[in-house]
Amino acid sequence: MANQGMGACEGADNEVALPSILHHTSNPISRLKSGSSTRNPYSKSQLPPSSFASALAAVSSAYNLLTVCNNANFQGNCVTWTGNLNTCYGVGEYNDAISSANIQGGIVCRLYRDAGCQGAGPLITGPAYNLQEQNFNDVTSSFYCYFT
Repeated sequence: MANQGMGACEGADNEVALPSILHHTSNPISRLKSGSSTRNPYSKSQLPPSSFASALAAVSSAYNLLTVCNNANFQGNCVTWTGNLNTCYGVGEYNDAISSANIQGGIVCRLYRDAGCQGAGPLITGPAYNLQEQNFNDVTSSFYCYFT
């Protein structure tokens, strides 16, 4: 196993909250008129605040990380977490309730028994239909994903 990503999570004191999806209903492109001589329809004061621009950049670099279900064979309630790589995430309402897990192509995720990515469990490298087979059924509290 590559050591990539493991050191940043081991001993981490805090988990990162999963980013919420930004909803921006205004479409600046729709404001541009065909044939208009205006180069920039926005003045400096109309540009998005830097915090919005930073959040938008963070969301655009987010990945589908890990899909989990509270029953084996991807049955029951399931969720796919989207976020950044090389970050420890808590599983929220799925704490101690995950029975199957899968990752997206090129990404691997380590499951952890405790919050803050403590108590290393299995490395998910493909579909794990039944975490009982790895003695890790209903014990996951956090996870950490990275590219292989």
